[in-house]
Amino acid sequence: MALNIDILKDIGNSIRTERLNRNMTQFELAEGAGVSRIVIQSLEYGKGSSLSNFINVLRHLNRLDSLHALFSYTPESPMSLSSRKGKIRHRAGRT
Repeated sequence: MALNIDILKDIGNSIRTERLNRNMTQFELAEGAGVSRIVIQSLEYGKGSSLSNFINVLRHLNRLDSLHALFSYTPESPMSLSSRKGKIRHRAGRT
């Protein structure tokens, strides 16, 4: 569980740094993102927030691309497709 807390603190520090680099107050960021100042404060202190609020904050900071990078689509290779005979996986299973 300590690892999750460290990750939340790292994310909060990154948001705070980005906000300060843009010379924004917590209130200005909150207003632009459509959330309360308490949400910004919670994020910056590593206490977390809802995913929706987090996305709104990233969007207002023009950093949504950071989140997109986690889920970027990489096309499968033709060899991989042929080995699966064109079937698309819909669920995981044990091997």
